[in-house]
Amino acid sequence: MKTLPLRAVAPGMHLADDVRTPDGRLLLPGGTPLAAKHLELLARRGIEKVVVRESGVHVSARSRHQGEEHARGFFLYVDHADPFMNALYAISAERTAQRIAEGWTPPVEGCLRGDADHLPDQFLRGEGQPEDIVDAECEVASFSGVYGGIQEVLASGTASAGEIADIVTKDVALTAKLLKIVNSPFYGFARRIDTISRAVTMVGGRELSTLAMGVSAVSAFQGVPPELIDMTAFWRHSLSVGLLAKLLATHCGDRAPERFFTAGLLHDVGRLILFKRLPQASVDVLRYARGACVPLVDAEEAVMGFTHARVGGLLLAAWGFPESLEMAARLHHGPVEGEHDFTAMVVHVADNIANALAIAQGSQFALPGAASGAWERLGTPVESLEEICREHDEQLEAIFGAFFG
Repeated sequence: MKTLPLRAVAPGMHLADDVRTPDGRLLLPGGTPLAAKHLELLARRGIEKVVVRESGVHVSARSRHQGEEHARGFFLYVDHADPFMNALYAISAERTAQRIAEGWTPPVEGCLRGDADHLPDQFLRGEGQPEDIVDAECEVASFSGVYGGIQEVLASGTASAGEIADIVTKDVALTAKLLKIVNSPFYGFARRIDTISRAVTMVGGRELSTLAMGVSAVSAFQGVPPELIDMTAFWRHSLSVGLLAKLLATHCGDRAPERFFTAGLLHDVGRLILFKRLPQASVDVLRYARGACVPLVDAEEAVMGFTHARVGGLLLAAWGFPESLEMAARLHHGPVEGEHDFTAMVVHVADNIANALAIAQGSQFALPGAASGAWERLGTPVESLEEICREHDEQLEAIFGAFFG
């Protein structure tokens, strides 16, 4: 790898290290394939130099061994007889080895941005149950004025393209964001779409309404202590899971994969509510997960007695989200048989893939592991996993830019 002044960096180069603002916020993660828009972003943020990969870096046997050893520590709780988890481990180990060969040193500590000593929990340990936490959040949550109209569209399923467009276009910011998304590689339409009514025609009314509901929800999460969680990293993971869920659904032959994207986007919202309402306990969870090398969801159960998945499911139900999205949030760490189990299963698999891909980016937490037979239920060969990961890499930055600029 080598450090170059920004003016010497050309589109097509890959970042070797994360690029962060002076206060530590992540702008672009290491491994990002740079496009002109990325260079413009870095220039606007005053970044003067970056570390890029040197083309054709040889991955030595030592680097490959180090990559395998580092990745193995994150796969302690998975079924190693599962072909899907074995394929996922191989991809993660190879990507980690590649970064090590380029000079990257895996982090040994540092998952917390700060401490919560000055942020008291709003409920006493053992007394605040998920229902209480959700009730407190629902009292202050605010949504776009079109939120209720979108809910009615989803409930009725009979609104015309014009009626849906009339509802959505009442919110200028929502309209602009939706048009960015439908014009991104996420959809890959050959011609630019300039109106919401055209977007409804191309994507589908119900599908676009579901996407609009997810976009509206993202803007509702305010007040999360920034010293405890990197919100950019949080939403990058959420978008990664959403994108992977959509790609998995597409590979499975689903013709309306938008609900899978929205389900993945919102799967971890319970974590944000816990950071807001129980910051001390949430920090204890992070420390326990890191110190004991256990998945975050297991650490939550041990420390709090419940998980973010339960909180997230209750929250989306209270907000009137479709049942499939509610159940995906509730069950993404333990999907069971049921009417909406398939959406939850796809998000469950996507979450494991996203976590595995993040190992080479400095992730600190063990994978929860996929349920037995989860991949097989998707009905796609495990050999397609590599292609899905490549498609994810190609599209993630574009969809992140569409959401957050």
